[in-house]
Amino acid sequence: MDIISVIEGFLQIVPKTLLDGYTVDLGEFGNMGLIAKSEGVEKEEDLNAHHIDGVKVSFRPGVLFKDDLARAKFEKIATPQESSVESE
Repeated sequence: MDIISVIEGFLQIVPKTLLDGYTVDLGEFGNMGLIAKSEGVEKEEDLNAHHIDGVKVSFRPGVLFKDDLARAKFEKIATPQESSVESE
């Protein structure tokens, strides 16, 4: 129950923190920030909120997390067409 409360609090605080323009630092796990996608304009003074197409969350893993991910192993699994299923 304590873990669920912590996760619920995390899920309430993180979006607000990101929308306030801050990066969320998760220590050795990594950090999160927002990236805005916009249309290009010729002059900086012509840029306004109308040009923003969307916002995405960018997660940048920390060193230890990257090291763990580098040890990932992959194997091919059979697709439905490759596996033979006999019906009666």
